[in-house]
Amino acid sequence: MNEDPDVVALKKNWTPVEVFGLIAGVIPFFISYAETTSTRSSSSGGSLDISTTTTKHMDYVAVGGGAIAIACAVLVLMLIGRARNRNHRLVVAAVLVVLGGMQNAYGILGQDI
Repeated sequence: MNEDPDVVALKKNWTPVEVFGLIAGVIPFFISYAETTSTRSSSSGGSLDISTTTTKHMDYVAVGGGAIAIACAVLVLMLIGRARNRNHRLVVAAVLVVLGGMQNAYGILGQDI
């Protein structure tokens, strides 16, 4: 059964890059491999004692997933010239950039965001 060409042109055809980017951006919501380290340093001078504690957080799954999502967004934008439905591609690219940026921020900053 042949479909109307106008209807076929309006269908949203998901590319593997878009699907892979969305999966990479969503996986860190469910899987986490985080590492938190604290370093304490103190010094004294005269009658003053000063101590500081530095805490570093890194979620490797979130950083990796965010980077992959952003890379997929760049690829989607590079392939947009060949796309039939450019609005769909722009929305997917914007979602991938936001999702990737959010995952990278969480992966580096942790619970502080």
